[in-house]
Amino acid sequence: MKKITRIVIVIFAVTILISTTSAYADVVQPIKEMQMGDYFILGKYNDEPIVWRYVADDQNGKLIVSDKILCFKPFGKNNFWEESYIRRWLNSTKSEGEEIWNLESYKDGWIDENLNLKEKGFLHKSNFSLLEKNLFKTVTQLTMLPQEHIELSTNGETEQYNAFKKYKPGRPEAGGYFEFYDISELSNIYIGAAYELTDTIFLMDELQIYNILNNFSNVKSLRAKSCESQLYYFSSEYYSYFLRTPQSSSCSEISNEGKYQGSNSFFANGIRPAFYLDEDNAVILSGSGTAEEPYIMTGREIEVYTNGTKAEMGDQATIKDGIVMLPVKETFKKLGAKVNWDEETQSVTIEKDGNYIYMLRDNKGIMINGEIYDLGYPMTMIEDVAYIPLTAIEMSITPNVTWNGEQYRIDINTK
Repeated sequence: MKKITRIVIVIFAVTILISTTSAYADVVQPIKEMQMGDYFILGKYNDEPIVWRYVADDQNGKLIVSDKILCFKPFGKNNFWEESYIRRWLNSTKSEGEEIWNLESYKDGWIDENLNLKEKGFLHKSNFSLLEKNLFKTVTQLTMLPQEHIELSTNGETEQYNAFKKYKPGRPEAGGYFEFYDISELSNIYIGAAYELTDTIFLMDELQIYNILNNFSNVKSLRAKSCESQLYYFSSEYYSYFLRTPQSSSCSEISNEGKYQGSNSFFANGIRPAFYLDEDNAVILSGSGTAEEPYIMTGREIEVYTNGTKAEMGDQATIKDGIVMLPVKETFKKLGAKVNWDEETQSVTIEKDGNYIYMLRDNKGIMINGEIYDLGYPMTMIEDVAYIPLTAIEMSITPNVTWNGEQYRIDINTK
């Protein structure tokens, strides 16, 4: 049996063509209540609700940033955002202890003890529900490169971004001097070798900070209660926080005084996560959007109906990369099929009315009675649950499948 399974997997690997189209990418009307500067609560960190703020608009949509610094962490072993410890942690769903967020060349007893380098990923399911994660839009942004990675540049620039307005090398006592550009000047001088990088959660860059300054005349940040235990050397009411941009051999930061400057990547500094809001999936449950009464926000729930009756689903249907996705086991069982998940091969076998269906994790193929077809999107693990695109039901069980993008409703009819 295992030999047959391996053969099936090989057939899948060489047969299925890559496709990114979907017939179910309908959208709903965007949130109209939100205004620039509004506050809202979404998810939690260290069991404390996270307050976010809508701070700017740009080509990617509504820029959202945590209202306060959530924690203090070192950037990483160097100033390259793509490989940084912070980027991996912010976009991780891993459980506590599953990954050690460590610095290969840096050991510090205080950091190991107070910053919990073994903690769960920021996007762990205990911090954000699946519905809440639907509010995070994955975007591609131009990101500056450090000198060591200039060859990755795709924007036509060949020199590293220079953050110094004035610079004279040497120690201060020997006449050495440097001055960083003011935030108000950044839109004119933020030029350097850069490339496109895709993120869901990220640290801001200079242009995003520039837009915030224009909108609110202030980029300083307080710290959340969740990082009180980390403040062994902080005395100011405000605290500095990292940006994602490299400069010279260090990182960029906004100081506790709201000034633009450099920071060592090995030192613990403030972390203010940012993301772009997926307005199509956002629902405001309550609140007025003020700092005193933030909106309570979540993602839109997709309702599933089978033969006109609402199906109660423990694992919720969701949208990923614009594709409507359903949990494999629950959905097929609701439709009266027998479902068998093989943990070793990460595959599922389904039997209904004499028909046999086979799908493999991270593969776009679906085998129906020995014939292989292209789903257009792979069976994917979401929160440790296997999900399939809606087309899998349409191709294998019944063609009577509809998605209502305005009502966020799926109808599956087998009669």
